[in-house]
Amino acid sequence: MSTQTTPTGIPIEDCATCGYRHPVTRTHCTACGKATLFCHPGAARTPAHEPSARGYGVCETSRYLDSLTCPCGNQPHASGFYPSTMTAQEVSPDRNGAWDERHVACASCGRVFDQTAHDETTGRVPVVAGPQTFTPLPAT
Repeated sequence: MSTQTTPTGIPIEDCATCGYRHPVTRTHCTACGKATLFCHPGAARTPAHEPSARGYGVCETSRYLDSLTCPCGNQPHASGFYPSTMTAQEVSPDRNGAWDERHVACASCGRVFDQTAHDETTGRVPVVAGPQTFTPLPAT
């Protein structure tokens, strides 16, 4: 079985992050999670794709993600935040290897944060999806 590539030779993947088939070099939108090829038709950006439209979590100690407070008021010591998909489905890197090491979801409201976009100066962490229903891993 041969690997498909773009005309310039870049491998094409069935992406586990966004569910679309696209070149491996395509980045994902921090607002909707889709590969940027699919989320911004034409040159227009919708307000929902602007990080400020979804809000931010704020870290009490700006440099530390473990002090994050969700806009709903949840904190790590309360309901907490868990590795997740963009749809607030909890994932475990130990069990199924599906975590992209980027997204964490609020267990209270299902907002999904992009921890790689954490601003250590202001402590802000953008909300990239939600609020929505948080789905925890099944109990074992």
